[in-house]
Amino acid sequence: MVLLDVLLTFGVAKSSYKLPVILWISIFVGVNSLLSILVYFLFYDNPAFTSYTPWIRSILIGIAYILIVRTKLGGIKRDDKEIPIGIDLLYGSFKDLAYQAIDSLIIESQYEKDLTVAKEYSLKDLADRVKYRIQYSKTLRPEQKEEDKRWLADVLEDPNSDNEMQKKIFLAHYLNFIERPKKKPAKGP
Repeated sequence: MVLLDVLLTFGVAKSSYKLPVILWISIFVGVNSLLSILVYFLFYDNPAFTSYTPWIRSILIGIAYILIVRTKLGGIKRDDKEIPIGIDLLYGSFKDLAYQAIDSLIIESQYEKDLTVAKEYSLKDLADRVKYRIQYSKTLRPEQKEEDKRWLADVLEDPNSDNEMQKKIFLAHYLNFIERPKKKPAKGP
């Protein structure tokens, strides 16, 4: 479940993930695995679980693990935000640390790949490739295709941006990762 959460958050495992990303994912999944094994052995011989088959017992203990790490003993309100007190605080802090590290490493890796592609092609070539990808994609829904076409026009025609390289990087990102960058290109020097 933890690995699935990581893959859904950061995208299906890509061959472009570098060793530090794989290491952080492994640490996060590994710590969760060790904790779940600990909970498994704590509850395995518990009379409440011994009447079930090993598979059902494992599922129930897995659910118990999730409940334990999500346990809040209470909370403190600070700046209209509730800060949990309990195991959830430790687990959440560890998860945030791991996810921030993974995210920053992936972003840097993606940028390097985008920059390489942006330097290789002209703005027109990249725009043509994005149009082709949008037109012939089997996974984009029709409304998503229309939204992506509007995004492409906005990037290419943005009157506030004369930074061609930034536009090329945005189009390269779309081609590399089939997602639109969140911001429009900034006005260049």
